[in-house]
Formats: sequence, C-alpha cells, structure tokens
Amino acid sequence: MDSESRKEAVQKILVSVPDYMQKVQCDTDEWTTPFKCAVSSCRNFFLGFEEHNKCIFKFHNFPVDEDLRQVWKEQCGLAQNVDISPLKVCSDHFSLDNYIRNYKEEFLNPDFKRKLKPDAIPQKNLHANVSGTYSDTSNDGLLSFNDVKEAVDENEMLRNKYDALLKGKCEMMKKITLYEKKIALKIKDLVRLQDDLGKDWRKTKHNVKNKKNVVRKVFSDAQINLLLGKKRVLWSDDDLAKAFTLRHIGSKECYLYLKNQLNMPLPALACVQKWAASCNGS
Repeated sequence: MDSESRKEAVQKILVSVPDYMQKVQCDTDEWTTPFKCAVSSCRNFFLGFEEHNKCIFKFHNFPVDEDLRQVWKEQCGLAQNVDISPLKVCSDHFSLDNYIRNYKEEFLNPDFKRKLKPDAIPQKNLHANVSGTYSDTSNDGLLSFNDVKEAVDENEMLRNKYDALLKGKCEMMKKITLYEKKIALKIKDLVRLQDDLGKDWRKTKHNVKNKKNVVRKVFSDAQINLLLGKKRVLWSDDDLAKAFTLRHIGSKECYLYLKNQLNMPLPALACVQKWAASCNGS
C-alpha cells in the first residue's frame, strides 16, 4: 500500500470515530452571543451553548496573522474591510488535515481537544449550502448574514443594558443598606432619648410631688391654687377664719400690704367680711 492509500485509510478510520467532532476545540462558551457561520453560503448557526452541544460542527475564530486573515475573508466571500471580530467559521469548511494531531493525547487523555493548525485555511463546502441545524422560514428557509448580524447586535445591546441595570441595582442596594444602617442608628438614638425623657419626667414628677407635700405644710389647697396662678379659688372656712383673725390682729393697711405687696395668698377683704357676716347671722 502506497503512502497516499495509507493516508486515506488512516483518515477514514479517524473520521469514523463517533466522538471525533466532540474532540475538536470550539471557540464558543455559554456567554457567546448568537451568530451565523461567516461563510456566506453556510447555514450553520450558533444560538446557545446547550443547543450547540447537540451539533456535529464546531466554530473557530479568525486567525491573528493579518495575511492569513485576509485569505480567510476571501474564502468566506467577505469584503476585505469587514470587521471579523464577531465572526467565526464552522468546522464544515475544514478537513481532517487542518487539525493538529496528537495520537498519544487523543488515546490517553479523554478530555484532549483537537485544535486547528496555525496555517489552516477553510476550503470545503464554500459555495454550496451545508446541512445546518437552525434556520428561519423566510428566504427559502435561510437566514441572511445581515439578519443574523442584526440579531447579534440587538442581543449585545440588550446584554449591555442588562449589565448597566445590574450595576445600577448593586449601587442602589449599597445606598439602601447604608440608609438602613443610618435609620437604625437614628431609631436607637430616639429610643435612648425617650428613655432619658421618661426618667427625667418621673424624676420631675416625684420632685414636684415632694415640693407640694412640703408646701401643704404651710399653705392650704386654696392658697396653693392661688400661688399657681388660678384667678378663682374656693376658700374653706378654715382659710377665712385665719384671714379674719389676721385682719383683726393688725390694721386693714397691714392686711392689704401682706396680700398685695408681699403676695401672700390671702382672700379678699370683701370675702372675709361676707364670711364674718354669715357667721354672725348664724
């Protein structure tokens, strides 16, 4: 068997391995936005990571080398000034020889991923539609590249808007937490102030009660009310009798001096005289 026949036989065996495409390194992850294969005639799509795991094709980034990148653009039918940063090419356009082979790793390491060679160029299925998994019902079942690009741009815009809202939410939650702490401190201060006021009130009430008890030893209830500023008080017979005695011990001028000048809580002379007249009458 010549070398070409041997090479074809080995390639046939390797391609027949069921998990061959699952071992190809895919340049996508769960955060990759939806996109279409950059080859204009290809209808393979990436919509989501979970859905993509069911597909037999994988996607590859454009090369870093500028010259090789231009070749990829030509092969995909793209203009030279097209921005390829969001674009990828699926594995349907590469042959087995385009991948780096490491047989030892492939057989010994179950998680080994095959990668494209640095000089790989998409050459297969460039001008015919390949079997895709996702499609639209418009345009004979095919989505145009512009439609996919618009969807990708809108998805990116929504993601950026979501990130901005999430950031704003985090900032707002920080402010809410800060205000809640301040409110809790204010409430604690108010409770402490209320307790202090309650203590002061009870202390003042107790002092007033004690002072009233001391004052009652000297003055009657009617005299205390008069000292507190009441205009009309009810004088008892005892109050009137003491005032009558004080009036007749001294002169009228002495009584009025004590009442008006020294502010002694005494009943008016007219009230005393009326009381005396009622007593004499009885």
